[in-house]
Amino acid sequence: MTKSSSSVPLNMQNNYQPHLFTPPQPPENITTLEFPSQRKPKPETIGPKSTDSTKKGVFWEKEVSRECALRGYNVFMNEYPTGAVDLVIGINGEYYPFDVKTDRWNYESGEWRAANGSKIADGVWGISVNPETARIRWPNYQGTNRPKCPPGWEDIWN
Repeated sequence: MTKSSSSVPLNMQNNYQPHLFTPPQPPENITTLEFPSQRKPKPETIGPKSTDSTKKGVFWEKEVSRECALRGYNVFMNEYPTGAVDLVIGINGEYYPFDVKTDRWNYESGEWRAANGSKIADGVWGISVNPETARIRWPNYQGTNRPKCPPGWEDIWN
């Protein structure tokens, strides 16, 4: 082996070039689009507003369940937002399945009304909740003021 003047073997010398600092390049501007988005406001509607979604439905089901527990009723919830039965409520040993529905604003009559009653399965009772006042009630039989509920349960929400 041949030694260099610094007494380091020639094949061991560091021949690397020092790193030269290069400033970073500014990022490419990706915010200018060929078709920039524009906000399109939704038209205003007159009267009370209610949004119907799965999250709102689950919220009202839990509120009905909470109200049942506060009144001393036995309640069992369907923890999933699917199926025909939302709750099973028991009072004095009588248990019935229920489907919780949110009332909707009826523009013709100017009042909140039970909605989607036709979607309640046979053998399941409906419970209506007003999203504005949080009032829980039984829906009425169509064309009457008689509540559609299990026998003897007419006044449990009062």
